[in-house]
Amino acid sequence: MEKTTQFELSVSAIRKHNSREIHTNDTLTDEIAINYLKQNKARIVHFKRYPENWEELLVPKKKKATRKKKVEYKEVFKKEEE
Repeated sequence: MEKTTQFELSVSAIRKHNSREIHTNDTLTDEIAINYLKQNKARIVHFKRYPENWEELLVPKKKKATRKKKVEYKEVFKKEEE
């Protein structure tokens, strides 16, 4: 099974800052490319192919806020007849 990625390097290899991992087009994945670009957007020049919305991919997705159900409490008072 051949891997597909939206990114293709224009340089021979990339390496994350302070990392021993070196990636070429053979080992590059979308996740690796996005993490590489998150460190510095100017690194886009290291890619000859990338998606049009590459900058949007760098922004962390917001988790949907979970709404807590509003629970209404009704107090029931019994009228005492005198």
